[in-house]
Amino acid sequence: MQAVILAAGESSRFWPLNQSHKSQIKLLGKSLIYWTIKGLTDNGIKELAIVINPHSSLKEELKSVPQELNVKLSYFVQEKPLGTGNAIFQAKNFIKEPFFVLWATEVLDKEIIAKILEKYQTGNLEQF
Repeated sequence: MQAVILAAGESSRFWPLNQSHKSQIKLLGKSLIYWTIKGLTDNGIKELAIVINPHSSLKEELKSVPQELNVKLSYFVQEKPLGTGNAIFQAKNFIKEPFFVLWATEVLDKEIIAKILEKYQTGNLEQF
């Protein structure tokens, strides 16, 4: 299983806190995107694509995460803000199997991801 994390937006509605992407706001000493990545890796999802904007500093901020969480991070740039579908399209060459799509600010705890994975693996996707 793979995951695509969307972090390309400009966070324009997050003013005046939008000096960086909103996923870089700290919670318990770590950025929101870190907690999103951790929730995925805690469930064995170790191959992640992060879609960023051309001016993003996320690569630099997350440089220690692959070793710390034993995860492979691939970055894809969405040159223009053309929406969610276009952001996912940027990672098209990365996607090889069923995958999660998450926004970088959606901190999902590992139990929620585990429930989704269980439903997928059992084929019981009708009721969550």
